[in-house]
Amino acid sequence: MKNYKTPHFRKTALFVSFLFSGIIFSQNISVDPYNSINKNNKGVKKMIVKLNDTIKEEHFFDKTGMPYLLKENSFSVKYYKYDKKNRIIIRIQGDIIRGFSCQEIKYFKNKTEVFSYLTEDEKNLQIENDQYLKNKANGIQYTIVGNDTISIDDAYAVVTSDEEYYKYAKEITSIQDTTSMFNSFAFKNLMKEPKYMSFKADYDSKLRPLNEKYFDSRNKITSDRKFSYSGNTINITYKVDMIGTGEIVQTLDSSGNILTEVEKQKVINYKYDKGICIEKKEFQNNVLLNVASHLYKDDLLQQDIYDDIQNGGKFITDYVYDSSKRIIQITNSSNYSKHVYQYTYEYY
Repeated sequence: MKNYKTPHFRKTALFVSFLFSGIIFSQNISVDPYNSINKNNKGVKKMIVKLNDTIKEEHFFDKTGMPYLLKENSFSVKYYKYDKKNRIIIRIQGDIIRGFSCQEIKYFKNKTEVFSYLTEDEKNLQIENDQYLKNKANGIQYTIVGNDTISIDDAYAVVTSDEEYYKYAKEITSIQDTTSMFNSFAFKNLMKEPKYMSFKADYDSKLRPLNEKYFDSRNKITSDRKFSYSGNTINITYKVDMIGTGEIVQTLDSSGNILTEVEKQKVINYKYDKGICIEKKEFQNNVLLNVASHLYKDDLLQQDIYDDIQNGGKFITDYVYDSSKRIIQITNSSNYSKHVYQYTYEYY
């Protein structure tokens, strides 16, 4: 199945999006941190993103042009390691709220598996959930939180204090490179924890996904998606915790691009030019909700327009490149605000 290009309206457009709580892994996945924006990464050692002279992001690249470290606004840091096919095999993320998480990805002929280390948040959630279920089983209905008596259902959802909330801030903001990240106290503690399978995907002989499963740290399946193929149609059935069951039907053109996607009363239509998605329309009960348009010139994305018809908002992203086809400016405009991001480079 062909990977179609559908750039989304985003704050800076250069976040590396590896969604381990929602990504569909592919056997042939490769990493493009610019999401089809920059066309020439080789020779770039570092990219700095500024908003009003304030550094928002710092991207670091190896000599092949692959990103290996991303620092975001002093709030988070991300690290990536690849195999010889430029597929991610290790992803590490640290932020001021949750500390560190680490995933290891293994690729097989017809299977992809992701293993995650047990984080402090997950351990605490297990303890809280066990206590909650124990209280329920014992018929306990109320408990004390602070000076208040509240139901155990409400207590289970109580947010931690600000001091606890930002407990990793000092450590994350002090990270300057991969050495300091790997030597950080929180990361070393994480790597002492056990690993568990958090994602698994199986593929057919054409490397099309057959099923995708997400697991929690106790090996419970939290999301299960199954794929079946017939001609130019893909049927996806899913069962997701807190959402339930459902079905998505995708119709493809002769090149494998998705033309329509139907889920209950929601319909999404796609339009292409030379294999690149230039328009996406979303309907609910035959009512047009939004339109996303993408303008290209000489194979470079020039403008994204997201028209939120339902809520009356319009969002426009404009892109400016240098002679090497590297992004140097992204302007986000809407009914409410305008932000101009500047991109500068350091070279090997």
